Amino acid sequence: MPMSLEKVIFGGEALDVASLKPWFDRFGDHAPQLINMYGITETTVHVTYRPITEADTQNPASPIGEAIPDLSWYVLDADFNPVAQGCSGELHIGHAGLARGYHNRAALTAERFVPD
Repeated sequence: MPMSLEKVIFGGEALDVASLKPWFDRFGDHAPQLINMYGITETTVHVTYRPITEADTQNPASPIGEAIPDLSWYVLDADFNPVAQGCSGELHIGHAGLARGYHNRAALTAERFVPD
């Protein structure tokens, strides 16, 4: 009898992909598909999506993937300049799915929610 479960979605803390090796040993890469998602408090649940493969279990961490449609994301330095690929910075999210600010916290909203 085929498995009816199609997808397993992970969200929350950083995913320890090495711990998924027994899963892949039993079920393989595609059925059901494992998906790593990343989200932050200031958005509606998740902002990125990445299918996980058995090859990922060989890496120390799973990349967070690509932006979900209708969202944009940028990795910026402390002065809000884009950083080169592979360099460290802070992830900034924009467009649909982003909150308007923090409830009853105008100063914090002004500090953290910057124009896109």
